Amino acid sequence: MATCTFKLGNEQCVTELQKVTRDDLYGSRRVQALGADYKPLQRAGVIEEGNLYLVSGDVSRTLRAGEHFTLAPVEVVESATGQKKELFSSSFKQAPEFRQATAEEVSLLEVASVYRLPSAKLVPGTFHLGTFNYRDGVERNDAAIVANNHGAFLLVGKLKKPLLVGMEIDSQIIAEAVGENGDEADANFESLF
Repeated sequence: MATCTFKLGNEQCVTELQKVTRDDLYGSRRVQALGADYKPLQRAGVIEEGNLYLVSGDVSRTLRAGEHFTLAPVEVVESATGQKKELFSSSFKQAPEFRQATAEEVSLLEVASVYRLPSAKLVPGTFHLGTFNYRDGVERNDAAIVANNHGAFLLVGKLKKPLLVGMEIDSQIIAEAVGENGDEADANFESLF
């Protein structure tokens, strides 16, 4: 895999990225078709020029440019303003910066990809938040570096807002509704919903 540099506060960490897949965690349950040389066959497509194969993972990155499909980057514009969107560079070209974070902040990350960082020497229980883009793109991916007793891991995805935002406000409304009648046993909460 590729080697990447991370800025963790004042320190720099240079490590190789090792992708962690579902098969790594749970074992492979897929039926594999073997070719004549007993190697697994993968789905692939041949583009019109006929000189290049697209593996199934590349198909999702293929963009239509006029009458042809291309893997080359195209200009992306903001739909509301018509302004050209800024491309975020790959984290392999520009070292991403991470800040110290809490477990609560890291728990808001909806993880899409996991990478093991084998040469990162971090103290178990440390958390860092930042951004990480595997390749150049128009969207910035949020990321967390988490260290535990099994090693250090890079988690890449999107930060989401917690689902229970404002619970304390809701509980105050319920408490006021109960207090209006003075009798908690006969409280009716139907008007709140």
